Amino acid sequence: MKLFTTDFSEREKRILITILKERIDLITEDENYFFKSTESHKNFEYKPLLSAYLKLEDFDSKIILEKEKILMISCVNDNINSNKKVGIVEELIQIKNKIK
Repeated sequence: MKLFTTDFSEREKRILITILKERIDLITEDENYFFKSTESHKNFEYKPLLSAYLKLEDFDSKIILEKEKILMISCVNDNINSNKKVGIVEELIQIKNKIK
């Protein structure tokens, strides 16, 4: 099933954008490691994350690709596991179910 950026509410988009930005910052934190990493690593993780992030920030309707979905779910799962606030966790689970 195709997933579009317009399938998310504005709040869900803001949450996803924040989560994806955190992961992007984590990946690029050590510039030496990032620039020395293989092109396949960048293609598998960094580029799809950045692409999903930019699509969510855009106001047009864009299709979320499978690679982007997988990484979005991974980011949401990491946040669910590290978050103790019940309301936020419930929201994250709803977002995750929407991505699947």
